[in-house]
Amino acid sequence: MPIISIILPIYNVASFLPRCLDSLISQGIKDLEFILIDDGSTDNSRLICEHYSRIDSRFRVIYQQNKGVGSARNNGILQAKGTWVSFIDSDDWVEMDYLKDFISRIGTGADLIMQGYVKERGETEIGRRHLIDAVVPGAEIPSYFLENDLLDFGSPCCKLFRRSILLEHGLFFPECYSYGEDTLFFLEYIQYCGSLSCIGREGYHYVENSSESLSQRVHHSLPLLQFIRDNTEVLGAFPATSVWDEIRRRQNAKNVALANRAYINMSKLNYTKEQGLDVIRFFRKEVRPLLHTRGISVHDRGFLALTALPDGLQWAVLTAFRKSGIIHA
Repeated sequence: MPIISIILPIYNVASFLPRCLDSLISQGIKDLEFILIDDGSTDNSRLICEHYSRIDSRFRVIYQQNKGVGSARNNGILQAKGTWVSFIDSDDWVEMDYLKDFISRIGTGADLIMQGYVKERGETEIGRRHLIDAVVPGAEIPSYFLENDLLDFGSPCCKLFRRSILLEHGLFFPECYSYGEDTLFFLEYIQYCGSLSCIGREGYHYVENSSESLSQRVHHSLPLLQFIRDNTEVLGAFPATSVWDEIRRRQNAKNVALANRAYINMSKLNYTKEQGLDVIRFFRKEVRPLLHTRGISVHDRGFLALTALPDGLQWAVLTAFRKSGIIHA
């Protein structure tokens, strides 16, 4: 049985995929499996996956119809055989000791192991996220995340998860939207961690490809609002402590700003009046009651005030903003 199952969702990344898979081959550990989930690629990604599965028995290729990154990761979790599960994005790459560093911390008894990353654009380093070596008891994990500004570090990459915890508690990635599914997954997972182990190295290289990055897309408004609703409801179910209250407050501020973006995206994506009114009604019914104004910017307070207007008037104001150039389509 493998120690670690590494799950890679793959969709039309033929130009980046060989570098990623070569970096996995260089991991000098036999007891690994690399699960390549081809999410309905239409380029040469499938042929590349098949090639690597022939030259290294640790690679396993699974094909599915295009359903998105969340579905691909969930398929990988169900197919995995390892005690531990890790995720790598197929346009990124890792250093040769990346997984050895993780394995060196398994003996700490932690349920979550994390390390930092290097952020690159092309061949140029543009940032680095460093973690301090630490072992953190489970009860202290939320405060540790606050104190070390780790709430934005929700990506499943750079982390090692116990597969038994994922399966026992039914922890999977939401599949109904293409934004924020990793944040929800991560926040739910830490509720079941007996302890956290942090590694003070950055063996993961996150490659920013501006033309293809999910974070660079103009996302459709309803999926963004669905994420906000679900994220807020998940956080609301967590313990009523001062630490979690502060986490909820900070997340609320991000959610209000994200809702503002969802409204702006209606203009950027040229929504019709009918489509726009659907978004406005959904926000009024499903999202707005969950948000509050404590700790948000003056700009976002103005946005929430706008959303109190009647549906048709909201749309008229947004249209006027767009025509006047306040909102750039």
